[in-house]
Amino acid sequence: PNFFTGQRAQQNPPFATAISNTQTSKTGPMTFAAPWSVGSTTTNPFPQPEIPTPATALFFAQSQYIVLPEQFHAAYTMQWTLSVQHEFPRGWQGQVDYIGNRTVHDPMGTPLSPAIFIPGVWGAGGTGCAGIVTTGPAAVKPGAAGTNCSTTKNQTSRFSLTIANPAQGNQILGGGAGSNYVNDTGEASYNGMVATLQHRITSSYSVLANWTWSKCMDIADGQGDIAATLTENPYNPRLDWGPCGFDYRDIENVVVVARSNISEFNRFTRAIVNDWEIAPLFHITSGQAVNVASGQDNSLTDIAQDRPNLVPGVAPYAKVTFRSGTGEANREYFNPAAFAQVTAGCPGGNVNGCATIGTYGNVGRNAFRTPPFFQFDGQVSRIFPLHERLSLDLRLEAFNVLNHPNFTFSSVTQTLTSSTFGQIGTQAGSGARVFQGAVKVVF
Repeated sequence: PNFFTGQRAQQNPPFATAISNTQTSKTGPMTFAAPWSVGSTTTNPFPQPEIPTPATALFFAQSQYIVLPEQFHAAYTMQWTLSVQHEFPRGWQGQVDYIGNRTVHDPMGTPLSPAIFIPGVWGAGGTGCAGIVTTGPAAVKPGAAGTNCSTTKNQTSRFSLTIANPAQGNQILGGGAGSNYVNDTGEASYNGMVATLQHRITSSYSVLANWTWSKCMDIADGQGDIAATLTENPYNPRLDWGPCGFDYRDIENVVVVARSNISEFNRFTRAIVNDWEIAPLFHITSGQAVNVASGQDNSLTDIAQDRPNLVPGVAPYAKVTFRSGTGEANREYFNPAAFAQVTAGCPGGNVNGCATIGTYGNVGRNAFRTPPFFQFDGQVSRIFPLHERLSLDLRLEAFNVLNHPNFTFSSVTQTLTSSTFGQIGTQAGSGARVFQGAVKVVF
């Protein structure tokens, strides 16, 4: 595995210890003179021996462990291409490429101890919620009769390892951002067509145009250092099979370089109209993939990757004209009314007779797109022949010639609970129009 993944083995307790003591109203402020006087850790564990012995090893409750398989399969990619070219008269050439690949054994994080959703409600005398730990260090008191068995407040008592062993399971940090097993079951695929049309450079012009039509799919984008779970349901990672975060379905580029070279005019007219050069460049891409997240733990598994439901019959995109200023009316791109939490149909959040709590939404991962991107750059030159090979080139270049703004989100994950959900927050690309001039001597 990559070094930053493999080094996790010697960073697990007891070989490395990271402690975060949090000040609360009960513990009072921390002081440099006595930093261990408050917080969850009240004694100084440092310095630790290089190789801890059973007598010196320290294992703190809710410690994070990143565990690798005994046999780690390195990811590999199989690639294949097919190209067809044809040369046409007068210097034109066309080409079509098919590019495909498939990646297997992508590393992903699987939570060692996700919270287990326990359906139903508490009964009289603390009955009715079998499985919730009521003994040991992670014990909770039974809830009042008629209240939900599973809540976001009793997740620690519902972690799977804590349920399996109430006395020792609390030593393992649970949830999606807790202890993780680095598996090698991730997959990815890419299929794309690149169509190219070009006219080779002549004394007057050249053209290069290409269109990429492709689809990239995976379960989770590469994390680098794996220290959290990215899939919504750890028991069904394929539920997250969807567009890659860097997937652009359409990409178009057109580059033209044209130079005036007309011989039919008289000498004076040729001196005026000839030796001008223009070079426009068009770049267009479809929108980037956007993931719509719930922003709350509807599944009550403490994985924090939940997605909402799509409301039937309601368009997810709001077709408004973007204007300057702030607020939903000026910047709304996604329609908030098109998305709903899976708990929306449960009065009071009670699971009694409501099957949506503890389940997942029907919105797929990276199922939506940002607005498309359009960029038009250009160059105009006047070339003055001076002597034999010596010439002077006066050039004016412009980026974003049309001063066209390209709107996008400040984050490609849009959270339904955010007050600015679905609102355009920034610009992509070069932004405002920029001119620059140059003088070039060619010899």
